[in-house]
Amino acid sequence: MPQIHVFLYLSAAVADILQIPKGGNHTKIIKRKRNLTVSLEDDFMKKWIIGFAILWCLLLASYQSATSQVIVVWTERGCNATYNPGEMVKIHYRVYERGWTRVFKQYPDTHEEEIAGWKYFPTGGEYVEIDTLGPECARITYTVTFWQEIGAGCSGCLPCYGCGPSVVYVMEFGRDMCSINVQCDMKASLFTDKVEYTASIDSEAKITLNTTNIYGSPLDADSIVLDVNGEGVTAIKSSAGIYTASFTLSGRSQGEYTVTASIFKRNYPQLVKTTKFTLIIPVSIHLSTDNPVYAPGGQAAVRAEVRDRAGNGVSGLQFELSVSGSGKSVPFADLGGGIYEAQIDLSGFEQGQYVADIAGMEEYVHIDSVRKAEFTVGGLPTIVTDVPSEAEITAGSTEDISFVLKNTGDGEAVNITVSVQASPGIDVMAVSGYAHTLPSGDQTTGVLSLAGRDTGVYTVTIETSYQDAGEGVHTTSGSFPVTVTSGMGLVLVAGVAAATALGAAAYLLKGRAGTKAVEEGSKPGQKIAQKASQKGTQAAEAATKKTGTQAAEAATKNSGTKVAEAATKNPGTKVAEAASKTRGANLSSGAVAGGGVLGGVVKKPEVCKKCGFKNSPDSTFCSQCGEEL
Repeated sequence: MPQIHVFLYLSAAVADILQIPKGGNHTKIIKRKRNLTVSLEDDFMKKWIIGFAILWCLLLASYQSATSQVIVVWTERGCNATYNPGEMVKIHYRVYERGWTRVFKQYPDTHEEEIAGWKYFPTGGEYVEIDTLGPECARITYTVTFWQEIGAGCSGCLPCYGCGPSVVYVMEFGRDMCSINVQCDMKASLFTDKVEYTASIDSEAKITLNTTNIYGSPLDADSIVLDVNGEGVTAIKSSAGIYTASFTLSGRSQGEYTVTASIFKRNYPQLVKTTKFTLIIPVSIHLSTDNPVYAPGGQAAVRAEVRDRAGNGVSGLQFELSVSGSGKSVPFADLGGGIYEAQIDLSGFEQGQYVADIAGMEEYVHIDSVRKAEFTVGGLPTIVTDVPSEAEITAGSTEDISFVLKNTGDGEAVNITVSVQASPGIDVMAVSGYAHTLPSGDQTTGVLSLAGRDTGVYTVTIETSYQDAGEGVHTTSGSFPVTVTSGMGLVLVAGVAAATALGAAAYLLKGRAGTKAVEEGSKPGQKIAQKASQKGTQAAEAATKKTGTQAAEAATKNSGTKVAEAATKNPGTKVAEAASKTRGANLSSGAVAGGGVLGGVVKKPEVCKKCGFKNSPDSTFCSQCGEEL
């Protein structure tokens, strides 16, 4: 380069100037200013200052040019590339002039290491140096310097003892640098002892993490963060580069689980490893329906009980109900505790038998067994009520009237109930005898007990309510007229003549109480009652012949008998009552032996509130205890 030659010549000139011999004729000019004296040698100083200025400028220009053009450095991956420890780096550099080079490696702590010594290149060209990276993890800088020979007289030059047969003095005329990043890397493997676990059988999952360097040698991490589906798990170091952990499976839901390990080590990039395992649940399913038979268009409720092998209910599952031959599926609703229920609309279902099954069970559920449910879709029942065209009852009497319920439909009728509505002149005493379940084509007979209250014509309505197999409610009814007639019977009441003459008068004259007269009069009263009963019967027969009516005949048969029975049971009672009232008066005036009343009415006996004794209807005092009635 011309600049270098000029630099060399000027350097020599400067050397010559510096080697001026001692002595000689020099003119010294001394100036004094502000008490300072300066001695100058005119010719010498002028030449020296001018030569130094030119030399300095050329030196700067020459150095800058060499730095930018003399040498260029790069690696096979380029500068700022990333390498791993132990890898080889090819350092490429190009020189453009004759000279020597040196290659240095600078570490992060700024200390340098020479990896290639002095090398002479007679001409320019491209060259390669190879460096094997060590375990360091940092930024490495490669620097290549370029040198040229100056001469032994160069005070700023370095002696190069290996640059030739003799020492060569050189000066640096250029350099270039290229930095790379050495990334320390580690390897890791993460796995579990099983890929698939079974609930209620496997209690835990065992997790193992191995960490090594890139050569496979165990390498301990500074810290490890382990989790399973976001739930932290503690990793324990079991040996060099080996860490283990356990994850409890009891009570976990089925599904896929992801294990994540985050590995940290100084001067190493963070390493994240993942692995997966699945947890399956073996279950048994029992299906049942709320009814064995349903009506078309109804709703069928199907229940599913899901249990694991330990008999525990399994909740949180998603699956569907499938019905054979229908093409329909309905999702089950989780009711908790392993109980699920689905409602299926039976609209469009034909009559027949169907099978309920499951479908669409979610993943990770192993079905050991399914107990399916069967149900039938039947027809609708139709009940017809057959009632009599008309009925007749007597006022004051009770009559039983039959009715028939017929199921003329296609389905079974259940929960049959019968109610009766009657007009006010009739009392409904009972409804009985009919069946509460009636299959299709069957019939049942019921009995309606009615009591006539007032004469007249009334209406009775029988209302029937029943359900089909799907619990649908149906009603039907039937009405008929009822005539209540009056009974014109004659009731003959024979008067009982009571007379006790001597015994009763004696007690009355003595002023004894009427009660004692009762005791004495009761004996003859029995005989009187017997005779009265016989005479009353005869009087009733005579009346029957005169009237000639059926009512009189009925009254004759019953009246004398009832009077006789009453007189026989308490023969002296009425006589005693009369005697107690009159205290021995002539009782014969109040009784007519053998008399009776045609068409009379038998009254109810008077019951004593104190002792409970039944007295005759006309009694004023109790014949047992004397209490006023």
